Amino acid sequence: MGKKVLLTEPYVEITDTEPLSKLKEVAEVCVASSSSEKELAKEIRNANGLIVRMAKINRTIIESSKVLQIISRTGVGVDNIDLDAATEKGVYVCNVPALNAESVAEHAFGLLLSLAKNLLEADKRLRAEGWRIRDKLWPRNIELSKKVLGIVGLGAIGSRVAIRAHAFEMKVLAYDPYISVEKAEKTGVKLVDLNTLLKESDFVTIHCLLSEETRNLINQKNIQLMKKAAFLINCARGPIVNENTLIDALKKRRIAGAALDVFDKEPINIDNTLLNMRNVIVTPHVAGMTYEARVRTIETLVDDILRTFKGQIPKNLVNKSVLNSD
Repeated sequence: MGKKVLLTEPYVEITDTEPLSKLKEVAEVCVASSSSEKELAKEIRNANGLIVRMAKINRTIIESSKVLQIISRTGVGVDNIDLDAATEKGVYVCNVPALNAESVAEHAFGLLLSLAKNLLEADKRLRAEGWRIRDKLWPRNIELSKKVLGIVGLGAIGSRVAIRAHAFEMKVLAYDPYISVEKAEKTGVKLVDLNTLLKESDFVTIHCLLSEETRNLINQKNIQLMKKAAFLINCARGPIVNENTLIDALKKRRIAGAALDVFDKEPINIDNTLLNMRNVIVTPHVAGMTYEARVRTIETLVDDILRTFKGQIPKNLVNKSVLNSD
């Protein structure tokens, strides 16, 4: 057989078994004992392929293997992989663009609805306090119709969120310096600068990639621009929002609330202040994790790994400059 593929996290039996069976026909497939740098650096030594979700793949790990050919990420963002180190070593880095876009868009809109209708608190307090809490809760519920949704990042996910917002008769603004006005208008979205979006939106939802440009994009200065009745939703990456600034704004009721699927440091500590705030909804980075999305993801990354092992260029190559390396 000769080839080996290492998974940094355990695979999901119900969704991954069939796609991985194709890979097992040509390679040994095993799960790392730990996603720590020390263990991965040791266990990757004779691995030709690496499948990674949340583990941080740094230069030390990449350089520990003399035979590594491809790193495949089970998502879009590759900020947890040292692209420079991979490219220098001639290692392909691949992702699975847009395959979980429907799932993330649905999750984001579900969070938006939960904030607007106060669903989680209604459920919790009805169970604990009974029917008498009804009149205390309903005055905080709002309609989405005619409200303004601001989307930061109008790519595959953001554009799908916009479609759902239109169905609720919302006005949609977007900030995305890489999208043309014409393309935005085809989605029924008005492009604006970030400050305008923050000032005018009743809901702000984040769907851009994490980069040096977007890190702390929502910071102490511009969060002050948001309406006091506005809500912030983040299903992208935690560090795009300055977490301390957000906590301070929520405590002081500078904004009405937030719904977060991602955090500055993951996994989130149980004593994190955000977990104890009544105006915050939290989920454990699961927006893109549905049965359908996972099947599509594993099938796609397996296909790219197989292509690589056959000497072909993978379809979803991120570090395209590796093709120019010696």
